[in-house]
Amino acid sequence: LVARDAESGTLWVAFRGTASLADVVHDLMAAPEQTGAGDAFHSGFLRAARAAAEELREVVEAELRVRPCERLALCGHSLGGALAMTLLGAGLLPCASGDAGAEDAPAEVLAFTYGSPAAFHGELRGAAMRRVRAQSFVFGADAVPRLLGSEVPLLRAAALSLGGKSSTGALETLGGYTHWPGGELVYLDPAGGCARRVPRAQRDRVLHLHRAV
Repeated sequence: LVARDAESGTLWVAFRGTASLADVVHDLMAAPEQTGAGDAFHSGFLRAARAAAEELREVVEAELRVRPCERLALCGHSLGGALAMTLLGAGLLPCASGDAGAEDAPAEVLAFTYGSPAAFHGELRGAAMRRVRAQSFVFGADAVPRLLGSEVPLLRAAALSLGGKSSTGALETLGGYTHWPGGELVYLDPAGGCARRVPRAQRDRVLHLHRAV
């Protein structure tokens, strides 16, 4: 969905979460895939983002030509948030990374994700995210934002005891996923009915899978 806020002029791009069998297939394609810039992403998210990128790019850039704006905001829930971050991180939306002409590129690029899984694998080397201000919201014990990127020593030990070297390799690969480290993490506390910004030193603890089990 692409829409403009009539009051602020912000151009919004919203992505829905998993809603079809094709979405489930993309969710399960968890092996990392590298881009030409050398960055690695969840391959299912990357392929889904690439499939949506051309049409989305045309719509957004046409809207910006008709009416330039100061702020472009991408948001999404679950899979939708992962697609938003992948589009930005992989540079699939040139106007967001500043590659479009100065007259079309918005001055500010925002991203908001809600209960979204980690989309980046390892360190992000490219500059596509340099202009992005991101906020990720995690609700209570929601496992989805924590499934990728959490080390699970007990499962690794069990796999080793069973002689499953390939299984331990797969767990290490899944543990290598990260949320955008430059963004802000907000924890939504269902018990206290409040939202708390998570200090950087506590991010790994909040995002670890043990918080959901």
